[in-house]
Parts: sequence; structure tokens; C-alpha cells
Amino acid sequence: MHSQGAASVRGIDLSEKMLSRALHMSAADSAIVYECGDLGDAEFLRRLLPESNFNRYDIIISALALHYFPNLPHLVKEEHPVLKPGGVSVFTIEHPIFTAPSDLGLVEIPALRRDRKEPARVQPLNDYQAGAWDFS
Repeated sequence: MHSQGAASVRGIDLSEKMLSRALHMSAADSAIVYECGDLGDAEFLRRLLPESNFNRYDIIISALALHYFPNLPHLVKEEHPVLKPGGVSVFTIEHPIFTAPSDLGLVEIPALRRDRKEPARVQPLNDYQAGAWDFS
């Protein structure tokens, strides 16, 4: 982001190993600040709050992390004050199909359509939508 014109960049990760790798990959760019921290920790999030609107962030990017948070609505509420008005939060998550248990095996269920006589073979995904959150 800094190479694309950002005035400052702050990289936060829970893993020292990931931070070390990021630092190595961007060694020539001293304007990037890396910090080890747990975004699930309310105290750590409070320390990220800017002292003024000027210090707020234009964009927050999270890659493959939000699906690990047990209380995502809380994180979103805590993250909001860190963004400038009109700022955006961009995130990616793994699709639950990739993190579903793989040792359950296939099960047969009765034919789902009338035109099929044989049972369907599917892999069950227990509580597939258990993580559907209400952000109201």
C-alpha cells in the first residue's frame, strides 16, 4: 500500500513469524510499521483508537483472519471508530466448505428431486450457518 502512495501503513498480526516475513519482504520500506497484537483483545483494540479524526485510517484490510474471531460483531464495533468517515474495511475469509471437517465421509439422503430415484451422496456440514451474525 505504501508503494502505491499511502502516507503510512501499519501491519498487525498475531503471528511473530508472519510479521518477520512481512518485514523481510518490505525491508526497503521504512514507512511501514509492524506490530504484534490480537485484534480479539479489547485492550489492544482500544490502543489503536486514534487521538483525533486526522489519525484515523482510510482503509483497513484483513486477509483470511475474520473467520477466526469468536465475536465478530464486537470486533466490527471496535474497528469502526478507527476508520475515517467514509473509510472502508476490506476483508477476505475462507469459505466454510474449506474448513469443514473432512473426516465425516459421505452420507446418503433420500432423493431430493422427484425425477431421481437413487439417494444423493453428500458430505454433511453440521452447523454450516451457525456463524451467521446479526450486526443490527
